[in-house]
Amino acid sequence: MNRHATVIVALTLALGACSQPAAPAKNEAAPAANTTAAAAPTSQADIDAIMARHSAGVKAPNVEAVLADYADDAVLVTPPGMASPTGVYAGKAKVGEFFSWLTSPKNLPGPKSMVATTEMIAPDTILFRWTQFRGTPQEVNGTDVFVIRGGKIVFQSVMPKP
Repeated sequence: MNRHATVIVALTLALGACSQPAAPAKNEAAPAANTTAAAAPTSQADIDAIMARHSAGVKAPNVEAVLADYADDAVLVTPPGMASPTGVYAGKAKVGEFFSWLTSPKNLPGPKSMVATTEMIAPDTILFRWTQFRGTPQEVNGTDVFVIRGGKIVFQSVMPKP
């Protein structure tokens, strides 16, 4: 049951990250019609560069370098209890807490051993398949989903396989 709740939370947050901005509040002026074009999808070259910097920063470990590619309002979701009780990190500072945990001396051997592949599954949406300790009894793998807008990561789910 807990696994299903995690998937539901991750999908809900992913949809929220991909949705259109809310209408302006009563006291805010609405933007002029058709003055702002929709953001163009992030290019494959830019996505490849972001993902390469992400992996290198985690392995370094360099949390500041990792966070450089996250939007200020980014959301990261992990299974509850993995690194925090809720598994939800909202905002760049909270996302930094997750990466500080991930790159701590206790956990760092896993990320340092990580090999990963990326696949664009929709515009601005990347499937990141990873394996740590490949070919050993400690092997663990999983899949992350990243949503990138305007050259910044706005959403990430971390889904290790049980």
